[in-house]
This record gives sequence, C-alpha cells and structure tokens, in this order.
Amino acid sequence: MRLRRARILIFCTKRAPEVQTLCDSQVSHYAEFKLINRQLCPTETKDSKIQLNPVPCSKGEIFQSNVLSILEKRALMKFITFCTQWSTKPSEEGRQLLGEMADRPFSEFLAQMGVGETLQSFIINTIGILQPRPTAMSGMLASCEFMDSVGHFGPSPFLFPLYGCGELSQCFCRLAAVFGSLYCLGRPVQAMVKEDDRITAIIANNERINCRHVIMSPRFVPEDVEIQKNEKIERVVFATDKSIKVVEKEQLTLVNLASLRPEAAVSRLVEVGFEACTAPKGHFLVHATGSNCSDNEKSVESIAERIFDENEVVPYWKMSFTANSMKFDTKRLGANIVVAPPVDSNIHYSNVIEECRQIFCSTWPDLDFLPRAMKSEEDEESEEKSEEKEENAEETAENQ
Repeated sequence: MRLRRARILIFCTKRAPEVQTLCDSQVSHYAEFKLINRQLCPTETKDSKIQLNPVPCSKGEIFQSNVLSILEKRALMKFITFCTQWSTKPSEEGRQLLGEMADRPFSEFLAQMGVGETLQSFIINTIGILQPRPTAMSGMLASCEFMDSVGHFGPSPFLFPLYGCGELSQCFCRLAAVFGSLYCLGRPVQAMVKEDDRITAIIANNERINCRHVIMSPRFVPEDVEIQKNEKIERVVFATDKSIKVVEKEQLTLVNLASLRPEAAVSRLVEVGFEACTAPKGHFLVHATGSNCSDNEKSVESIAERIFDENEVVPYWKMSFTANSMKFDTKRLGANIVVAPPVDSNIHYSNVIEECRQIFCSTWPDLDFLPRAMKSEEDEESEEKSEEKEENAEETAENQ
C-alpha cells in the first residue's frame, strides 16, 4: 500500500490553476487520474446513528436520486438555475442581488429561497468542502464554482491522482529532470555559508556548493527563527478490507464531516482503494483530515471510528499524527532564502500553485513560470534535424 497526503485536485474550470499548470507544463503526460465518483453526506438520525447518503452532483444524478423527494428535486433545480444566472453577473452586481443576506449565513439564504432543511444540508455539506461555514456570498461563489466543475471530466468536480497525491511532486521532478535539473540524493545540507546577508554556498558531504538562491522546506528552518503562524492539522490513515458504504462496484469516496464537527474549520474523509492504485483489490485506505478540536469525542479520528463501527468495518491498521503548517519570518534567514509553502488543510492545489508562482517570479523575474509547451533540448535538436532534412529535400528538388 502507498500512503500519500490525502489532498484532492479540484478541477473547477478548464482555467483552474491546477488544470492549467498540469496541461501547460505537460506534467499531465506523467500522471493519470480517477474521478472521485461518490460524495456522501453524513447526517445523524434520531437514534444518534450516522447515516451516509449519496450526494447527487449532476442533473442526471439529481433526477435519479431516491434520497430527495420530487419537491426537493424541483427546489434544487430552481437553485441551480439561479446559480447559473447569478454567475454571469459582475461581483458587485451579484452582491447587490443578494441584498442584506450577502453576509448572513448561507443556510438562512437557502431557507429564504424555500429550500428545506434536508436539501440545505446536502447543498451546504457539498460546497462546504470548498468553503467551510459559508456566508450567502461565499456560498454562492462556491456553489457556482462547484457546478461549473461538474461535467468537464465526469459527473463530479473532483479528481484523484493514481497512486496517491505524492505522485504529483514526482511528476514535476521528472519534468524538471528533462530540462536539466540535478538531484543530489543522500546529501543532506550540513551548513550554509552566509556573507553580507546572503547565502553564498551550502556545505553537503563536507563539500562546498556555491549558490545564488536557496529554496528550503519549512522542516529545515532553524529553530531560532520566529514562527509567525502555526496551524495544527489532525491526520489519521486507516487500512480496511471493507468500504464504509458497500456497493457492487468500488467507488472513490469523499465525505465532508463538517456537520458532525461544526466547530472545526476542516473535517473530511477520503476512501480510496484498488481503483486508485493505492491498495490491493478488496482493500482500502481511508484518510481522515481535520483541524484540531478541543473536544476529543468530536476529533476526526473518533468520528471516523464511529462510521466504521456503525458500518461493521474493522480497520486492521491505523496511523495518526499531527501536521504543523508553519509560516516563518524569513528576513532573519538571508535575502536570497525562500521557504516553500507548508503543508496545509486545503483540499485542492490552487493556493500552493499560486504561492509557487509568486516564489518563482520573485526569484527569477526574467523567466516564465511553467510556460506553455516547453521544449527540452532533445525536442529542439529533433526539430533542428527535421528542419535540416526539409531544407536538404528542397535543395535536392531545386537541383533536379
């Protein structure tokens, strides 16, 4: 089994940063993806059981759903129509259309539109993956973003990389290697040489390597550097031999746990298995992610275990840890040192890609960040050879 960070790519539109970066840089040539084809909405029943209901994302799924009543389906279609019309308006005009409700809770806005409590929970739990605790304005933006995603790659806006999300960093490493990047494996940095507030070299394996810039992981920032922000992210990974909701065909499943942990900013569960190439056939990896909560009974781990117990799933392996998402005051490190973005609780990569773009552009302002259709030296050589052949063929034709 392969353990990876349980982040999911959200392809919100064809112009979404993660889509554009993967396609423009041709990293997509090295990666494959599977659609997250099942979203479940957890609700607590009167007997305190957690019921997992499938969330219909596309219009086809809405009409086929046996969870929503006919009236709820009509109300949902009416809401979708409103979102479609609202999304065409400029931001300020869209806010004016919401009126006094713009900064009120999204649930109040939905109630004003005649959306019942059951349907409210479906909508809020679905878009809550993108926007926790939404106001009417942020909820509408997230709803439009969500609906704009559906249909581009299937009846869901979510894609998951085969073999896990750790494959993406390896894909970028492969691309960089094609264009001349060198990797010094097994050579940890022993020290940095600082002159006039700049790092001029690093010492590795007792050898000096001169440098113009240093980009480092937050893990290697010296302990005496002040931490400006530290977000603690609770992570638990389970291995099971049964899905949390058994169906005939294996599904890639996403569950937003926000309704069960309303005080937490982030709460979600992802179940992937053989279809995503993360576990042997008949087995699953379940990733539970949540921001820290003072109430142990409502930790993301305890809620995941409740779901297992109520669905007769017995994990045979578990690993839990707390990830620290730290940001530092890098001025003390040196003028030419950059600290890479830390691990965070976002479900998608838009923020990371934007931060990396800013780092690249500030470090190398005269270069383009992952320009479209980059060509390697081998590609350029083959093009030159083909051009030479064409020129020779033309000369031969003229001589004849």
